[in-house]
Amino acid sequence: MKNIVCFDKNQIALVFERMHFSLLDVIQSANAKREYLAESNIRTWIYQILGALAFMHEHGIVHRDIKPENILLNETKTICKLGDFGLARDIPTKARPGTEYISTRWYRAPEVLLRAGQYSETIDVFAVGAVMAELFTGRPLFPGSDELDQIQAICSVLGTIRTSTWKEGAALMHRFNPKVIDVAPVSLKNVIPQASPAALELISDMLRYNPNDRPTAREALNYDFFASSRAVRVSIDGFLQSSKSVEAIRGQNCSTCITPQILSSMRDERKIVDSENMLRKMTNSETKDVSYCHRFTSE
Repeated sequence: MKNIVCFDKNQIALVFERMHFSLLDVIQSANAKREYLAESNIRTWIYQILGALAFMHEHGIVHRDIKPENILLNETKTICKLGDFGLARDIPTKARPGTEYISTRWYRAPEVLLRAGQYSETIDVFAVGAVMAELFTGRPLFPGSDELDQIQAICSVLGTIRTSTWKEGAALMHRFNPKVIDVAPVSLKNVIPQASPAALELISDMLRYNPNDRPTAREALNYDFFASSRAVRVSIDGFLQSSKSVEAIRGQNCSTCITPQILSSMRDERKIVDSENMLRKMTNSETKDVSYCHRFTSE
């Protein structure tokens, strides 16, 4: 993080370092060249995405809009970061359920599409599974044109939702579409022939219908697919040391901005520059080192 800027008592902006590409840019570039992305690159990116989600989920936040456009890369395409937290919220509970219309349709988990009423952070894991498949093939795994078509697109690959795998989902599916046709699952090896067995195992588990059967983001990091990544891993555990600042921010209402104590602590940890200097840079057309400013407005 480069800076925190308070525009007024109801708005703050977080200024981040410049990220040059998104995963969508990378996918489109490979498609234009009629090439497939290397599995080693996919492994590096997915590992970092899951690491970021593990950190978020363990601090009670669900992203709710994982898609290629929201996954950003640096100039060398080696560092991967999550962006666009506009739909991010505290993980829903029975006392405070989440909203139904979330996430971009092609990456939306079945429990959200079927309006299960209660969903968890594993909706992000399902979305990562869909993104990972797309990185291998260069095309969306579930390209539905509307909600009904989206469910059918998922069923065409994963098969019809059955009581034996997800009892609640099967009942919701019948209510959602009483005329649902029984469809057998397709082998992911046939859908994603470029992927290794270890990659297919991870994708398959992240795309499980029953949310309780999906691995958590933290558990997914321990899959065999990441054996080489763990040897030269991104320092996710080191990043967790900043959790005190995260908890402090989560406890603040945007309308009160950031307290001097928290801002001082964050300056010590992040070497945040002076707000006036940052605003001057943001308005200077000749300055190009600041490229991402995420603005938050209190509700």
